[in-house]
Amino acid sequence: MRIFVLAVLLITLVAKAGRSSETDLIDDRAFYRSANRSLRQWLADPNHVPATELNSQLASRTHHAFDLPPVELANRLEPAEIYSARRDSVVGLAYLFKCPRCDDWHTSIAGGVMLTADGIGVTNHHVIAQNDEESKAVFGIVTFHGAFYPIIEILAASIADDLAIFQVRGSDFSPAPLSKGDLPGEAVTAITHPSGNFYTVTTGVVARNFRERRSGPAAGRARMAITADFARGSSGAGIFNARGELASIATSTRSIYYSRQDGMDRNLQMVLKTTIPASAIRSLIGDRAPELAAAVEALSAAESQSCPPSPQPDLR
Repeated sequence: MRIFVLAVLLITLVAKAGRSSETDLIDDRAFYRSANRSLRQWLADPNHVPATELNSQLASRTHHAFDLPPVELANRLEPAEIYSARRDSVVGLAYLFKCPRCDDWHTSIAGGVMLTADGIGVTNHHVIAQNDEESKAVFGIVTFHGAFYPIIEILAASIADDLAIFQVRGSDFSPAPLSKGDLPGEAVTAITHPSGNFYTVTTGVVARNFRERRSGPAAGRARMAITADFARGSSGAGIFNARGELASIATSTRSIYYSRQDGMDRNLQMVLKTTIPASAIRSLIGDRAPELAAAVEALSAAESQSCPPSPQPDLR
């Protein structure tokens, strides 16, 4: 009897230690198929909000006032604890687009992070924006558990900060509190979707806080570099500090090579991972005249010293 009780106790301790169960396994194909099916249904809905309307709002709305959730997690957390606490805050930002090489509709999934329980979230501006390669139709989010919610409005956006704050139709989301600032050397945990590997966790530190050097609207804007890995498909996904607060969102990478020969980069040395800090997200939350916001962004870009652009892959 004593041996039986001891065995039960050991099994209970192992379960409490946090070992993954079969239900925690992520099925990338099922996640993608579910998003594709839901987006097609949303497109067929006569009341769907087309991507063209969202892009019009993307270009005209600079700020939106709403209340952020209170910060609840104050103690230092381990990466596994951050994942457990914030995986429901990170979503797949999915959209349906017409393939330029065939007549079929395809789905692409980037990242986003929910900011409020009533459906306000944030992603990158470039994830929502139309481009020459694909004709986007409708947008929605997919949660860790596969639930789909359509995006019905863009509340605020900044091309300079590569941010878009969106509203989905739904409620009872798990919001992530925003950090008030993170210093170089502080630990970060990334929960991203690199190349369709959904909810991948990597760890690292804040490498530096800096101003964007590239010319154009982004010149001089605040950026955060981290050492935690992410890759194409991770745009808009969450980077969390050791307190479980949203420190930044992934936006781009840039590879540094030692030399260039015969028109090709040679000898890869490192890959820089650039993110948009929480301070930039906070700057879009509040009441501010659109004309003033546009003037400030234009002045910032004009005053910043330009430099030759560096290749920065689109991470959608």
